[in-house]
Amino acid sequence: MDKAVYDEFLNPSPEWRGKPFWAWNGKLDKEELIKQIHVMKEMGFGGFFMHSRTGLQTEYLGEEWFELINTCSDEAEKLGLEAWLYDEDRWPSGTAGGAVTENSEYRMNYLRLEIKERADFQWTDGILAAFAADVADLSYTKALPINRDSNLAEFAEPFKILVFSVEEMKPESFYNGYTYIDTLNKAATEQFMRLTHQKYKAACGERIGSSIKGIFIDEPHSGANMTGFGIQNRDAGYLTPYNKILFDRYEQQYKESLTAVLPELFLKKNGNAVSAVKWKYIELQQTMFLENFAAPLAEWCKENRMHLTGHVLRECTLAGQTGHVGSSMRFYEKMDYPGIDVLGEAYDRYWSAKQVMSVARQTGKKFALTELYGVTGWQMPFYGHKAVGDWEALFGVNLRCPHLSWYTMEGQAKRDYPASILHQSAWHSQYRYVEDYFARFGYMMSRGVACCDVLVIHPVESLWCQIYPDWVKVFETKSPEAIEIERHFMELFQILMQSRIDFDYGDEEMISRLCRIGHDGTKEPVLYVGEAAYKIVVVAGLTTVRESTLDILEQFQTAGGKVLFVGDAPQYADALPSARPGLLAERSFRCEFNNEQISKGLACLTLPPVRIQAAANTDSIYCQVRKEGDVLIAAFLNTDRNKAIAPVRIHFDYEGYAEQWDLRSGLRYKAGAAAEAGITIDTSFAAGEEKLFVLTRQEERGLPQLEEHPIEQSSEELNGEYDYTLHEPNVCVLDLAQYRFGDSEWQDETEVLQIERRLCEQFGFEARGEQMIQPWFRQKYGHQSDGGKITVTLAFEFDIEIRPDGPVYVAVENTDTFAFRCNGTLLHDTRSRQYWVDRCFQVIPIPGEALVAGRNVIEVKTDFRQGSALEAIYLLGEYGVRLNGDRKVITSLPPKITTGDLCVQGFPFYGGAVTYRHIVRTETRPEQPVLLHCPQFSAACITVSNKRGEEEVIAFPPYRLDITRLLEQDGSVDLTVFLTRRNTFGPLHRSRHLPPGHSPDAFIPADGHFMKDYNLIPSGLIEPPLRVECHYPTPKS
Repeated sequence: MDKAVYDEFLNPSPEWRGKPFWAWNGKLDKEELIKQIHVMKEMGFGGFFMHSRTGLQTEYLGEEWFELINTCSDEAEKLGLEAWLYDEDRWPSGTAGGAVTENSEYRMNYLRLEIKERADFQWTDGILAAFAADVADLSYTKALPINRDSNLAEFAEPFKILVFSVEEMKPESFYNGYTYIDTLNKAATEQFMRLTHQKYKAACGERIGSSIKGIFIDEPHSGANMTGFGIQNRDAGYLTPYNKILFDRYEQQYKESLTAVLPELFLKKNGNAVSAVKWKYIELQQTMFLENFAAPLAEWCKENRMHLTGHVLRECTLAGQTGHVGSSMRFYEKMDYPGIDVLGEAYDRYWSAKQVMSVARQTGKKFALTELYGVTGWQMPFYGHKAVGDWEALFGVNLRCPHLSWYTMEGQAKRDYPASILHQSAWHSQYRYVEDYFARFGYMMSRGVACCDVLVIHPVESLWCQIYPDWVKVFETKSPEAIEIERHFMELFQILMQSRIDFDYGDEEMISRLCRIGHDGTKEPVLYVGEAAYKIVVVAGLTTVRESTLDILEQFQTAGGKVLFVGDAPQYADALPSARPGLLAERSFRCEFNNEQISKGLACLTLPPVRIQAAANTDSIYCQVRKEGDVLIAAFLNTDRNKAIAPVRIHFDYEGYAEQWDLRSGLRYKAGAAAEAGITIDTSFAAGEEKLFVLTRQEERGLPQLEEHPIEQSSEELNGEYDYTLHEPNVCVLDLAQYRFGDSEWQDETEVLQIERRLCEQFGFEARGEQMIQPWFRQKYGHQSDGGKITVTLAFEFDIEIRPDGPVYVAVENTDTFAFRCNGTLLHDTRSRQYWVDRCFQVIPIPGEALVAGRNVIEVKTDFRQGSALEAIYLLGEYGVRLNGDRKVITSLPPKITTGDLCVQGFPFYGGAVTYRHIVRTETRPEQPVLLHCPQFSAACITVSNKRGEEEVIAFPPYRLDITRLLEQDGSVDLTVFLTRRNTFGPLHRSRHLPPGHSPDAFIPADGHFMKDYNLIPSGLIEPPLRVECHYPTPKS
């Protein structure tokens, strides 16, 4: 392959590297911002998105804000990084921090259904329409329009009154006291652009479209379609989006009155789940959303040479799309770099990547974005970063936006969806290993074109026609019909991936505009959708299909194209009963909806470019194959994070030579052997392991043979005591306190955030949290100190068993507004500007004489006002910590450490790095390869180093490293474990049975989920490493 390709693979340029959400969440300082940009470059990032987040004190879109935007974009340009804007104060995009919806004309409105008993009904001026209907279980058979003068006595039981009215979305503090924007209103969008985009253009000047590359749009939506999501109004599941021209547009487009069919919009007419009214309503809503919100933003970006990226709300499920955006694929078409949002570490909705990449291929987009790692928590290791990003990279998503890199940890900011992927995490110095890996992966999966002949008709419109009040709760649908469609959608994806048959999704409306029928180089019929070409179209799991889609499929079939119907044919066209889909199915290829039949059915129509054989089940091995000229690029991923698969034989129908390109090291090797009619590669897959092969017609001479399967000769368990080095002071978290408000009685000890919540409830302060009004907004509009003040005193206790030999410090926030005493001794802020973990934690020395054997108390006192914060404090020093229940005991540091949990060795709260010294020793030069295997550790990653400073990383399975070269230098290696901040910053008091997501609310558990004891995770080398001596088999000639 071309040398330039390998050079870029080895050292990928910034365009292929991640650009994190850089959370601007405090009082911004120019020098600190510049410093953090340099840290991001050192971490291997290729740029950043400048993103307002909860806690921002600098005025959003104010003069200083723009000065700092310019400073950071200029610094990025100097360093060869990409600077990107983010278009909102928090999210979702559209309100300019509440400034847009200060005007009531631009606020989100909803159409409400209320079902009333006749006796409870009285006509009021706010009624839009009303009907007398025989309603039972959200179904009806008759719905007769009534007016103010109607005689309700004419309607006997079981008639009830259906009342339709319009109401404004209830204001929320998350929108700084206003509402979300009416995204169906173009004037509202234009106001958003005047207050945001045009201000950036005026303030940033020529940087727009040059050093500032583009802008991120986050979670816009058209309103909740009877889901209640994100709405504080009562009975929100009985609301659907309303716009003042919506009714007129409906009548113009569909030649019927929407008012006349309102009962059918919300309810099931004659018990029928499917309704053309519902389908048309969502289609119109989608059209207006695109015309009036997406299109103006896309046009502005095009005019100003800016790239529009980001993602819409809830694209990961069919119900999520139906409930909030219609079809996410149609919004992606408007974006330059369309994107998805991947929340949590256990996210397995892989089809979300397929949706966005389908549009990217069909519309010729170079990059597709993923916002990933949100809601994962401090504890997630590098392997978690790999696992969440791997399948996205496999499918071609190549612009990573890691969530989240905090400017500061001050106050509420430290609970804004951790971990912080920046200097606050002890492992940040090793993160380049992750970024190099994904940059290589993204680069290679962007080369050439996908070997993809199959188009699957996307089934989202089959949900459009089946909505009803409360059909979705929180994130999941409760509709049996929707559940069945979602199941088929998921299963078809899995069957195709397990069969190694690549495919794209086709949105029906996009197909109607972008398709044409032609022939490929072999004269075989091809259905083009934009720039992508398909030889097979699959119809599966649809309740309804568009008439326009049927027209195209019939034409394709007439031209000799292949159409495969899986399972039952749709019984509706445009959501109306129709025999036409069934008649087309009878003339098409057909199979039952199960794994075996689908695999066989497609095998008769197309041959996958790769075959896999193994004694074990290989369903978890997904692959993607791309072609660039005569070169094949094939990537494989074991999506099972817990199970290895070996041995595995991979066969390519390709005449030539195979190389394995190692995404982790950047090295490449000879791989495989010539076989009958192709190339065969014998390999194996560790849990979650990836393999990338490049197949070429010409052999690259001089490459080493891949030595992948070492033969173990002996192994030694390294289970001893080790000298060690802590890379930062040990820490004792003090977050449990007795407390009193004013001169009241002391209250029993509890967690400090629980104390603040009680304080706010008792004295009427707005509680801090994700939803709070932004500090900058309070400062600008005079909302500071609304509720007066109250003196608060906290008493944090700890015991000293053995007094520390060295100095002891306390790390605290807001030293200007708090007084700190240790056992009565006033602690003085020395203004030394020493910080711990983050600059918000100022380090104050505790005089040695202030500490006593036995019980110690640090008393914290402040005048609490609106906007004040009560936070934990942190003891720092060279000492050990032992937990007796929830009591903290300061003792001596252990002289040595062993393998096993560090929490019980004196480090329950420690979150820095720790080096195990001389963990492998050898007196003589190794005569054969030596591997180090770390079977179980609880940390972000491990480095293995020698005295010369050479080091290698262990971060991904199989957690095995050839350390022969390191040992050859000086006969021993050290092992450094980079812990996470989970046991320092929590959540520390959340009961164990709660789900793993880490939102801000997780840190203040509700009643029944709070535990006073500490809920810690193990840390360090949990099992002893193994020293393995081995040899590699002699390569076959």
